[in-house]
Amino acid sequence: MLTILRTQLRQTIRVPWAFLAMIAMSIVMALVFGVQATSSLSVQVVAEPGMSQQEADAWLGRLNASGSFDFKLIEDAEPVLRRIESNSSGVLLRVGHDSWHLYVAPGDESAPALSGWVSSVYREELTLRAAANGAALDELRANVGARLEQPALSVTSTQVESAEEFAYDSRTQGMFGMGLFFVTFTLLFGVNMILEERRMGIWDRVIVSPIGKASMFGGHFLYTFLTGMAQLLIVFTVFRLAFGVGTGPNWPVALLVAVAYCAAITALGMLLAGLVNNAQQMNVVIPIVAVSMAMIGGAYWPIEIVSNRIMLALSQALPMRHAMDAFKGLAYHSWGFGEVAVHVGYMAAFALVCTVVGIWLVDRRPS
Repeated sequence: MLTILRTQLRQTIRVPWAFLAMIAMSIVMALVFGVQATSSLSVQVVAEPGMSQQEADAWLGRLNASGSFDFKLIEDAEPVLRRIESNSSGVLLRVGHDSWHLYVAPGDESAPALSGWVSSVYREELTLRAAANGAALDELRANVGARLEQPALSVTSTQVESAEEFAYDSRTQGMFGMGLFFVTFTLLFGVNMILEERRMGIWDRVIVSPIGKASMFGGHFLYTFLTGMAQLLIVFTVFRLAFGVGTGPNWPVALLVAVAYCAAITALGMLLAGLVNNAQQMNVVIPIVAVSMAMIGGAYWPIEIVSNRIMLALSQALPMRHAMDAFKGLAYHSWGFGEVAVHVGYMAAFALVCTVVGIWLVDRRPS
């Protein structure tokens, strides 16, 4: 077994580009998913002729009170208008003393929300101006703001579910989701080397050597498992050191969850290798299985927002769902081993069953 493991490791060290590419893709996609979830829409703003710079900056400050939009003042509107006309994309807001105009491409989904926000800002400001009626507008604005901070009536709402039941952070979701998603590809394609070696005749030549079948399977399983663990740990380490996103204080438990997940997916690869006829079919099946498992298991989006009972029931059968639940519990709520034991136990049982059935199917299949 160690001989097979050393051979596979030498090949990876000699040609490490595929392994490094999967690590890079995990980090890049996790960042993309996290940034997309938190970024605001950039809106170009141009002032109408005759408006002073001070007044334009004042409107810009009021508009930027929203966290969903990022308003930026520009001097020339023509390039933005040409882009909207030619590419059917882009947003331009023209602000005036007491009116505004919004230019967007037809069918732009952000237009209703943007229009509603700008309208509310103008309506509030113009109402204050009318109420001031020549008096000190800044003083009136300060008085209104002070009264709003101490309302005459306050409403407190409670709900049965604890707020901790659905914690969410886009970067944490992206790190766990994309990390597990791409390590799934690495593990499944790693197991596919068994079928490729059998096709090339390497398997038969090794079998007649002193190395037995158990060593062959064990060496491939251990090598694939270690590459997946290395990839996952590198991704988590990069996010921890570079972006401050971690797995929580109980890192030994997080390591145990990672071990259980990598073992479960490696075992799933063994099972798929026994169900398909050759390596080419396996190459087709792997993306389908990996993407489907990521979608149903909560890697692309939080599983908490899914309401379909059938999809939720299917997700409980997938190691991806249990790994995501365990990792998020560790990161958001500082879970210990007791809380993740069920998830780790399921992934361990999943790995055991898939390994036994998969090895039996692969071994009985003719070369």
